[in-house]
Amino acid sequence: ILWVAIVLLAIGLAFLIYKVVSNRSPRLKQKTTKATVEVEEVRSATEWASDADRLEAEGAWKEAIRCRYRELVARLVDAGVAAPQPGRTTGELRSDVDLGAPGVSGDFSRATGLFEQPWFADAPTGAAENAEFKALAARVLEEVS
Repeated sequence: ILWVAIVLLAIGLAFLIYKVVSNRSPRLKQKTTKATVEVEEVRSATEWASDADRLEAEGAWKEAIRCRYRELVARLVDAGVAAPQPGRTTGELRSDVDLGAPGVSGDFSRATGLFEQPWFADAPTGAAENAEFKALAARVLEEVS
């Protein structure tokens, strides 16, 4: 009986080891996925302004304020206030303006907030916010020009 118990224990242990190893095999294999990369062409401030005008006329305020913000950033890059690196965050852009045009950092920060609220918090936006953004952007650009 002792020999039978030892053999059964060895078989059970071998089966357990087999199950652990066979379950781990799929985890060791790397899954291959296709990465999708979006590349946006470099657009001028004038092109962004044109899109913003069109979207404002259509009442697409969220998209319009995005275009206005991109126009503002493009103009700040052209003025040498912001770094011309794609993918910069709004925080990095605020830092650029703090250093390059500290007199308007408050206005730029408020304008950035008006952009961030509808895009990142899905807050409602409309003609009033768009008009406020345009006024703030005009003050910022007047200072850096």
